[in-house]
Amino acid sequence: AVLTNSSLVYDCMDHHEGFGNNAESLLQLEKSLLNHADLTITTSSWLDDAVAPHVRRQALIRNAGDEPVSSLDLSIQAQILKLLTGLQKELGLSYLFISHDLRVIESISDSVLVMYLGKAFEYSSTDELYSFPIHPYTEALFSAISIGPERKKRKMIVKGELPSPLSPPTGCKFNPRCPYAEPRCKVEEPPLEEVKPGHFVACPPRARQLVK
Repeated sequence: AVLTNSSLVYDCMDHHEGFGNNAESLLQLEKSLLNHADLTITTSSWLDDAVAPHVRRQALIRNAGDEPVSSLDLSIQAQILKLLTGLQKELGLSYLFISHDLRVIESISDSVLVMYLGKAFEYSSTDELYSFPIHPYTEALFSAISIGPERKKRKMIVKGELPSPLSPPTGCKFNPRCPYAEPRCKVEEPPLEEVKPGHFVACPPRARQLVK
């Protein structure tokens, strides 16, 4: 099947209840959604060489939030982020934005959840997390690209290889690579606990050291 901007949005609506089955109503809604995203209804395939990659990406953002701006040059990335924030303000949207780009996350997010091997390690508002990261994995991420507070700009070396998600370590998933790991970290998987108002961390050893 040939995918177009139109069919991509229509398929998305077709999988959700509440849109009804009136063809004319769906067409009008489809036009409205595409217009909001600066796209037009077209019968040409978004796989066609004539369709710019960033236009394809704009259409794909409609269906997925996983790394929506990866592999884009900085100018196009900025356009996509401007589109997303504009739609958010105009329509009152909430996004689940998945990315490994910490600078992009900082620019677009109100709150951040840091995950590792499918486990939630840290959660707080964006401002709080970027000014006071607590979990060693979060510290390592910030250290790798030199962002965050001055005390975190010292390079934090994480040793070892990323474990297989199919056979993760027992206890804390990060314990084989963590410089602060204690014996119990190898057998107990720490829960996500609130250590400061609105700031949740799954690392008792590091929380004891940093949170007074």
